[in-house]
Amino acid sequence: MRHHALIALSLLFALAASPAAAFRNVAPGSTVENPALIAVDGMVEPLLASVSGAPTVVLFWSTWSPRSAEALADLQQLHIDSGVAVAAVNVDTEGANGELVSTVERAVRDTRFPVFIDRGLELYQRWGVVAVPSAALVDGTGRVVRTLDGYAPGQRSAFLQAAATAAAVSGDRVSASRSAPDSAQRAN
Repeated sequence: MRHHALIALSLLFALAASPAAAFRNVAPGSTVENPALIAVDGMVEPLLASVSGAPTVVLFWSTWSPRSAEALADLQQLHIDSGVAVAAVNVDTEGANGELVSTVERAVRDTRFPVFIDRGLELYQRWGVVAVPSAALVDGTGRVVRTLDGYAPGQRSAFLQAAATAAAVSGDRVSASRSAPDSAQRAN
């Protein structure tokens, strides 16, 4: 009996010490859909760059989260340096639509990848997001390769390196059509 109690206690500690999953409904090895979403600039775009066979980092983020700002900055640099496709999905819910869009636009004004607002949190709920920010690396076939919960400092470098490696292995740099030009270029 004592042996069973020790085993149960050991399992409990192991589970408590293991990191939480970034998503309830999406895990490495699962395949995700590629919905068309409305970007902050009003353009309708696919969530994933998989239409070109390139891997994509999908980031669920919010304007109120300091770690989200760090994640956006890191992914911007990764996108520029490695050509990794990134899709940022904002999950803020407060404020009128106009206020929310303005707030998100200010937060991502220099971002060179698509930024979407998940109105109604439909994608957030389908993926079962556990923490904001959280990211998933999705390969060119729509298969989740890796996830990152809460943009944890101890795990972010490995995640960013995995994304850069996936982009290099795919042999495809992000096409100009996936790179969102700055607002001045879109206005022309």
